[in-house]
Amino acid sequence: MSIPNAIKLRIVLLLLLILVIIFLLYLAIIPFGKANYVFIPGQYNSFWGILSPQVRLFEPFGNTQKIKEGPVYINLRTSRPFDRASLKIKYRYPVNSNINIIEAGVLVDSKMWRYELLPLENNFLNRLSKSWSFLIEDGSLFLEKKPEFSSISEFIGSSPDVSKIAFYNYEYNFDYEIPSYEYNSSVKDIDTEIRGPYQFYTYVGEGEDLYFDFFFEDINANNDSDPIDIFLYYKDKLINSTTLEDDGIEEDNNKIGEQRSLSFDFPGMPQGVYKFEVKVNEDIITSRIRRKQSKMSFINKVWIYGDSDGELKMYTDSSDISVLTKNPASLQVIDIDDRELEMNETFKQFNASSESAISVIELKKRDVVMAGNGIFSFIASDLINPSLKKVDINYDLGNEDISYVLAKYTFPQIEDGWKVNTVNIDLTKAYRENQIYSFILSVPGLRMNDEVDDWVEIAEVSVDLEGRSLFQWVKNYLKNN
Repeated sequence: MSIPNAIKLRIVLLLLLILVIIFLLYLAIIPFGKANYVFIPGQYNSFWGILSPQVRLFEPFGNTQKIKEGPVYINLRTSRPFDRASLKIKYRYPVNSNINIIEAGVLVDSKMWRYELLPLENNFLNRLSKSWSFLIEDGSLFLEKKPEFSSISEFIGSSPDVSKIAFYNYEYNFDYEIPSYEYNSSVKDIDTEIRGPYQFYTYVGEGEDLYFDFFFEDINANNDSDPIDIFLYYKDKLINSTTLEDDGIEEDNNKIGEQRSLSFDFPGMPQGVYKFEVKVNEDIITSRIRRKQSKMSFINKVWIYGDSDGELKMYTDSSDISVLTKNPASLQVIDIDDRELEMNETFKQFNASSESAISVIELKKRDVVMAGNGIFSFIASDLINPSLKKVDINYDLGNEDISYVLAKYTFPQIEDGWKVNTVNIDLTKAYRENQIYSFILSVPGLRMNDEVDDWVEIAEVSVDLEGRSLFQWVKNYLKNN
């Protein structure tokens, strides 16, 4: 008995439907826990977004695209979370350009807008490796001006003078002390308003109590929840945290909520540097900070809020300083070490460089975001920067004080005239929302308006993702249930 053609067709269509469903489930679940996604400029890809913002990019040419100012970003949509990513980038730039550092990474904190950056290329290290002795151990690079040590462990075991070492992407624990530290005789008040998230260093002397009072106001400019989280770190380890829940006002009515506060009062803390991290969104204003500590320096970035006509003086050790405002009333000419920086557009970053050890920034109006590669304070004597000397964009190859360099770094390879390197990223710390990871490509010093003809050209971005397989997930589920 033969099967009618109509039934055969239905069976074929049903089998095709089942295969499509299995295929879609495979894409959604990725049962073996591994996936690869490739981005090529100018080609549509349903997983990758596009490089952005467009203002920092030239139009794609063929299957490549040039970056004229960094950083730039690219999103990757995945059907499931992963634990690890190997991000491989194929790139090139003009031979005689001033490009020294290229880094890539992933967004790890949306409130602080913080990306974890890892090195693709550091030309300072490349050049030093041609004239200094060097050795490589397990992904770590050790350079020394004169050959003395046969291994990194031997070098570290010799208790070297930290002032003679420069670091890049390398964790190195040491005790930071301030000689002749002067204690505050009374509680100090900072009443300059700060908008949004920030981090700062402080210092506790021997026998001194750690004391900070934070006062917050919610301006209710959006209808999102506005919790306040504060984290306290000592030697890069979280030692305390506290949370202040949203004030309960869900409307974006632009009415300032009732002032609330959070306190940290800890006697008998060990001597040394502490770091505070205040994680809030842009609805939250820190209206006042009371403290006993005599040192307090904001790290990398601070949004000075308040009346647009309020003058303010700030101090920084940053060699690269940028300013931005979203408020038309805050447009102004800013004095930096008696040099003028005109900020004449909103939502645009303006940059200045400084060769001074400490620069003085004078604002004529507030509501300005200030950022840099160092620290900022309201009082010159408040400055404290425990950071180690770094082989960053401002490194001086002729610095006679540096005899050693420690870095977590792999030299890029050359493939068909393109440079290629890979960064390995821990995605368990990454921020993922709406199935999207946000990646960054950072090129400090690359600016579109500096009258220098330089760029970084991207040919391909490839990522290998790895996470738990379906078998591992089931095994873990059965174990815990």
